Amino acid sequence: MSTSSLAAAPSPRLLMVVMAFVGAGCSCSCGSQAASGSDAGAPTDGSANEGSASDASADVSIDASADVAGDTAADALGDGSAGMNVAPQWVTIPGKVAGCEIQRLSNAQQLRVFQWEPCPGIAGCERTVTNPNVFSNVDGAAYSMGAVSDDSGITRMGFETGDPAHPGPEVYYTTEDGQAIDGFRALGQPVCAAGTTIRGDRRAMDVALFPQGTPGQFGGILSSYVGNAPPVLFDLPQAQVGGPSGFDNPLGDTRWVWTWAEPERLTSVSAVDGTDFREFVRVQPYGPLIFVEYPVTTGPLFLFHEYLVDADAGTATAIIASSDGIAAPTPYLTPTDDSFFILPGYAGTHVAWVRGLHPTDVDTFASVEMWASPYSPNPADLKPYKADDVPFTYGSGSYVAAHGKYAAIYGTSQTPPTAQILIWNLASKTRQTINMGPDLAVKTAYGLTQSYLYVGSAPPNTSANKWIMRLKLP
Repeated sequence: MSTSSLAAAPSPRLLMVVMAFVGAGCSCSCGSQAASGSDAGAPTDGSANEGSASDASADVSIDASADVAGDTAADALGDGSAGMNVAPQWVTIPGKVAGCEIQRLSNAQQLRVFQWEPCPGIAGCERTVTNPNVFSNVDGAAYSMGAVSDDSGITRMGFETGDPAHPGPEVYYTTEDGQAIDGFRALGQPVCAAGTTIRGDRRAMDVALFPQGTPGQFGGILSSYVGNAPPVLFDLPQAQVGGPSGFDNPLGDTRWVWTWAEPERLTSVSAVDGTDFREFVRVQPYGPLIFVEYPVTTGPLFLFHEYLVDADAGTATAIIASSDGIAAPTPYLTPTDDSFFILPGYAGTHVAWVRGLHPTDVDTFASVEMWASPYSPNPADLKPYKADDVPFTYGSGSYVAAHGKYAAIYGTSQTPPTAQILIWNLASKTRQTINMGPDLAVKTAYGLTQSYLYVGSAPPNTSANKWIMRLKLP
């Protein structure tokens, strides 16, 4: 499954960069437009200190152990409200991550994080009713980064919650019915930040601490839903400028990729123990690569789009590139005209992307199309075809792909604005449209399973996701 979630509107910062190159020109020699990210940042090996990893095997009683995570107790609370008034209990485990104290959920078997209720006025929709002890109704309490996966045949959910009344960010791993499986939280000064992603039986939590006046400290926690191995805690080998985007940190078979901002770059670590830190792509001040974003994983590979400029020629394009998370990127899908290829999604049987025709701005176009191909890791074996016309002039910044489908969230221009969700069946070239109505802000695509699309939503004119919603697929 591949997910990506950022703002759907055109990026003013990116527009400024592209206009500096293309609109106003560049007096320097900026290289060739034909070059991919392979010329824009060679892989950087980790230093001799490639990050420290440690097993967090505490001498404490934690019933969130991996035999529970293996779903043997997944329905311990049944389908009712049992456990909805239980407060999470936390115990400190050995080691720190990015200078943050790590605590683990110690009463998962007794805790239900949420249960489902029907969405008012929307057929085939359910939304979460959250345990008030997990987050309260105070302003700012919300679901943040998260992921949903049924890669292993079992639907599992992972998400970070933020609550100003709690001492730090909390990450919960649950069954599809809200039964807690495991959880971690990060405590530190001035404040720790966290995000999570999951893939099959494995899960990864990134942790950050930004001490005042210094570069950020970063690390992670790697753990599993099965077996009894303790979680692995690790730090990145050096402080990093900028910050990672937890929505775009996909966990592959052997590598875990992180997306960074300012300067934009992609790095990876071992998906087993967090060592072997590599930077494999970085934007360059004078091009040709000026922006890289939206990585998704096929398992062995990572796909992402790159914005490339040729300032001498006054042209710009966007391609889909690929890498294993170690080697420099190579072109995967390249337009042969002035169109842009952006927003790749890996749907198992297919790979899909958005084709923007005749750019009118950085992220807007005269028209937009959905394209796809039966998946192959070899670009020469791809058989691209147009799947549909997209009824918007930009590509959604919040989308997910899995099981031969690609789902994207768009905002309409009507007053008041409403969310519209488009779900494509890539093989049949058909589209399902879900209109969410004016009383609901749908912001984030969390995951796509065989049966449901999971999204984050909130009341209108609010910035934080109050609910996770699941929409029944046809």
